[in-house]
Amino acid sequence: MGLPSISENKHLKTNGTVHRILCYTLATILGNYARQGLEYLTNYEPSYVRPTTVLWANCGGCIMMGLCQDLRELFFYANEYHVLFLSITTGFCGSFSSFSTMIIEMFTYSASLTNENIATGSRLPNRAYGIMEFLSVMIVHLGVSLSGLLLGRKLGKEVLIPYFISRPTKTEVSLTDNEPTEPSDNSGEVIEKTDSYVEPEYYTPRWCVYILFGLDLFLTYMSIPILVMIIILTAFYGNYSRGVWTLPVLFGIPGSFLRYYLSKWFNNRKSLSMFPVGTFIANISATLILSILIMVQRGQKNGQTHERIINNKNTCHIVQALGSGFCGSLSTVSTFINEAHQKDISYILRYYFITIFCAYCLCVITLGSYSWTRGLTLPVC
Repeated sequence: MGLPSISENKHLKTNGTVHRILCYTLATILGNYARQGLEYLTNYEPSYVRPTTVLWANCGGCIMMGLCQDLRELFFYANEYHVLFLSITTGFCGSFSSFSTMIIEMFTYSASLTNENIATGSRLPNRAYGIMEFLSVMIVHLGVSLSGLLLGRKLGKEVLIPYFISRPTKTEVSLTDNEPTEPSDNSGEVIEKTDSYVEPEYYTPRWCVYILFGLDLFLTYMSIPILVMIIILTAFYGNYSRGVWTLPVLFGIPGSFLRYYLSKWFNNRKSLSMFPVGTFIANISATLILSILIMVQRGQKNGQTHERIINNKNTCHIVQALGSGFCGSLSTVSTFINEAHQKDISYILRYYFITIFCAYCLCVITLGSYSWTRGLTLPVC
């Protein structure tokens, strides 16, 4: 009995586009739920890491991204299961992490505009401390995300990959007349060497093939039922869950697809090879949209009456879902970190500086200018 294969599955082979859309859609849904769930799981007091931060989600997304990147170099599913690999990395990991939320954290902490600052009226000792807050958020986020990516690659290379490499008892290597016989491993045992060379062969255990095949089938065939269930829950449940668990996922799907196509259209163009322009456009656009949404959700109509722009909870939930779902899925930290970590330092500094600088400036221009003229308040939802 042969091993299962996507290329032999008539339903998945006959329409690759439908297969890719369905698989990618469910991966995006799961990525959004993973990010939202991890934010709620880490929202407690007293906490070493402040609640409501996206730090944990960015770290988790980067670990998963690093794990997949190292496994990609070995496993056949990078080709035969290309849709599965794309769905896990770009769909799940990209939606799991969020660049736009990270930039908003940089701005709100450096400008003393967090919900806690507004509720208690607390401020930094002086405005110069905003530089320290900006650097603190940026260094911690980038450092933890990069560490997560490297940890994922280490786990893949040194923990998982050894289980998929054959371990021959004797290694035959080519010898010349001047080459002495040396121990083959750390045990000190001398292994007979001949004039032939045999490359160690890679193999994939049967259980691993079934897991990959089953995961691909699950993402494909469960996509529509889960999507329909979310739509029904969104329509019938109008409480806080609409702004947290159902609407964000629906808005996250087009955001994730837009990020994927922006990367596909712009990242491989030779005329735009200074850095990944597609990812740059996605992250900058998401940050701008999220800044405007927060301004609408938390902004005051004028500085005298302190009246909110949005006083309706349903409207507030929709705006909140657009920010968490659409902007969170349109932007990504896992891809942002993965695209540059193996480049030279000049490339890394150029790419990271331009992206973070442009995104932060947009926050200052939109959210900052409004908060300093009209003021921000706590949202109604």
